[in-house]
Parts: sequence; C-alpha cells; structure tokens
Amino acid sequence: ADAAYKAYVYGDWTQENTAARLASGIDELVFADSVADGKAIAQTVSSGKGRKITMLDSGDAHVNAITLGHEAYRDGTANENNVSETIAAVIGHAGMAARMQEYEVGLTGMYAAEAELYKNGNIKALIVDAMLNYDSTEDYWKLNRDGSLGFDGKTDLYDENGNVIYDAQSNGLQGSLSEILGVSMDEAYYLMHNSGMTYNNTWNLASNIGAAIGLDTYMSEDGTGRTYGDIYTTRELTDSITGQTGTIYDLNPINIYDNLAANGMTPSVYDPSIVTESNGMWNGRLPVKELTYEEWKDNNYITDVSLDMISLQEPVIGNISSNFGQRIDPITGEINSFHTGTDFSVIFGTPFLPMGSGIVYFLGNTTWGGNTMILEHEMTYNYKETYITSNYYTDYLHLQNNASGGINTSYAVGSSISLNNIAGYTGNTGPSTGPHLHTGIHFDSISTNPYANWLYQHGYAEKHDKNNWYSDIYNFVR
Repeated sequence: ADAAYKAYVYGDWTQENTAARLASGIDELVFADSVADGKAIAQTVSSGKGRKITMLDSGDAHVNAITLGHEAYRDGTANENNVSETIAAVIGHAGMAARMQEYEVGLTGMYAAEAELYKNGNIKALIVDAMLNYDSTEDYWKLNRDGSLGFDGKTDLYDENGNVIYDAQSNGLQGSLSEILGVSMDEAYYLMHNSGMTYNNTWNLASNIGAAIGLDTYMSEDGTGRTYGDIYTTRELTDSITGQTGTIYDLNPINIYDNLAANGMTPSVYDPSIVTESNGMWNGRLPVKELTYEEWKDNNYITDVSLDMISLQEPVIGNISSNFGQRIDPITGEINSFHTGTDFSVIFGTPFLPMGSGIVYFLGNTTWGGNTMILEHEMTYNYKETYITSNYYTDYLHLQNNASGGINTSYAVGSSISLNNIAGYTGNTGPSTGPHLHTGIHFDSISTNPYANWLYQHGYAEKHDKNNWYSDIYNFVR
C-alpha cells in the first residue's frame, strides 16, 4: 500500500493509474521471496481481470515505488512491443526517481544514476540502459480453431479473438503450459520441444512466436505415450469470463458453436428485414437470422452486438472546443497528440451530469486532469451463449475545487450516482487553458471484456496507454 501511495504521489499518468487500479482491485501487487526463478526483482503478468505485479521487497518504500513505477508500463503480454515497452518503463521510473530527488528523497545506486540522466535530458543514455540492464521478454498461449496451442506472445490461454479463456498463475512459458494442461514440467518441456520450439537455457520469445503444439504432438522424449490431443479432450478448465467448465475442446469457440447448432440453438440475431407475415397473418417465423461461425466470430461471439449496447447522455450543454482524436496539444504544442475525450467549453462552476448511472471509481487530483472523477458502469450481454457483465468507465476532468481545496462534489469513492443527479461542477484545474469539462469513455481490458474487444476489432476503440482503450463518447451518446 505504501509503495502504491508513493507511486501515486511521485508518478506520471501511467504510474498514477496503476496505483488507482491497485486500490480498486483491478490489478494485484504481491511481494515475494523470489521472482521469475530468482532472475528478476519484478514481473508483471496479465491475469483474468487485470495484471498481477510480483516484486521483491527492498525494505525501502521509495525504492519499491520506483520498481512499481517501472512495472506500471508493463501490460503483462509478450509481443513485438516489449522492447519499446521496456524503454518507456525505464524512462518512466527514472522520471519518478528524479521527482523524488526534488523532494530530497535520498536514492543510491542505479536509480540515482538514472534520475540524473533523466534530469539532464540524456534520454539516449536511458535507452541504452534499458537495452543493457532490463529484460523485455514474456510468453504464453492461444487456442487455435483446430485445437492446436499457438505461442503468439499472449499471456495465459486465449481464444483466437484474444479473449482470455484461462488465467494461469504460473510464471514462464513451460510453467504456464504445465498448469493449463495439468501435466508435469517434463511433459510440458517435451510438448514444446517436439513441436519444434527452440530452447537455449530458456525458451526464447522471438524465435518461438508463431510456433504451435499440434494435437498429435507427444509429451515424451521417445515419441510414445500420451499426446496433446489426449489432454485436449480430457483436461477440464473453467472459462475466466463465462464461468463455464468443460474440456479445452469444449471451450474452443468453434466447438461451442457446433454444439449449439447440433442442438437447434445456432447463435442468432434480431433482423427486422425478415418477413414474418403472409396475407396479413403471422407466418410462424421469428424475425431472427442464424449466424454462421464466421459471423459469430466477427461479433466476438456476442449476439445482438451493436454500439447501442452502451447509451450515454451529454454531461453538459455547451460548445465542443476539442473533439476526440488527433490534435495539436494546447499545453505542450505536440502536433500528433491524441485527445482521449471531448472538451465542452462552459463557464466556471457549471454543474454537470453523469453520462450514465454508475459508481464513483476514482476521485482525486491528477497531473493529467487536475481534479478528476471516474465513474464505473456495468453492461450485461450474451457472450458465447452465456450472459455476462462487463464494466466500462466515464471520465470527467478539470473539476472545480470546494472551499477546503478538495473536489466540489457531494459524492465519494464508492458512491452511486443516478443518471440525472449533479455529479460535480466544472473548473480549470490541472493542465488547462480555460474553464471547460473534459469527458471520455474508456475500457480497462479487451481480453476480459468481449464487448470492448469487439469495439477494438472494428475500429471503435483505440489504445493510447498501457492500461486503457478509449472511444469517442459520440459513438454512444443517444
């Protein structure tokens, strides 16, 4: 808790956001005696609901906060972005260390040296430092349509659309495979080895991306005995999103679809264009269209998916001074800055409404938004023929202070706000050129939120930091 607090106090936006995610239980911070088999001081792994950050306890809360500030830039997945992610993490934690030194926090060793490089603007040296002294690798698995297990850099076990199926707790490529399949570490080793994956004291990330363990792959050195196919049809797991239990075969979306179709329950959607009357009489047909597997997959296994699944109202009446998307940053002058919300030009102290009924998720002052309120909302829909509930968030920035210097609102974290209640008042706090209200909508996961994943796949949501996917509120304002 102390490390998270100090990460919030001294952190940048990404680090503050991670502290908030830890406070709300989306991410988990664990101190352990060993990390990554003793090869690291910290490791971040994507889990079913967020990230699990495992760290050694240095005994110094400020040092722990810097380490946490580094891991804030990790999304816990392995892909082509891992090296650039590591560079951003080193520059980010060096910035936190430099801000600590401004407040006379004593630092020694590498963190002190990196803080000096940051203060002197020597970013090139920090990049070299990142490449030489920090690890950029992670690993894990995807369940392909034919049942094979592909290694594509995703954490845990995912379906072919990138939705998490199983949240593995074990570290490492071999350990996670052992846990997912319920086999020994030796059997996991031979499954990977016999499928052509390369091992040189460790399972190399870059050379193994794209490899796949086929159903006929043996899990023994001599190529006899059980195959992965034997495990595929017998190993039972519980889907992290739907809660449904079945074999890996059962949880493969293509087999879910085939089973539904065989039982007369092919996934379908409402289609008003289908004729349901003949000569003015109902002809016995329902206005629904059965989906092919490809159509169902394109809907990310959701039936009746559309933008209308979220319905928002404008929070204030006012002119829009800055739209969602690319712009020149009015504070820094950056030409290709991305604006993650919509700005309404309103007079100081204008009351605003929540865009939808929700719970106060975050309330506090941030470096990026001044006085900030974030609301959490729920939506329920049919995913893989199971009704699930997912969350999304709406943001309100630059809010007015009250007489004691806090945010001028009658609500606190955890409070419920109804649709037409006044949530707070507009102000000019934080980086701002004048009184206005910044509002936005974001999702904190696409692997555990199938609807957000659908938005992302179809170009309605964009990722602009390590933890969140943003969309234009006017995709949802009705």
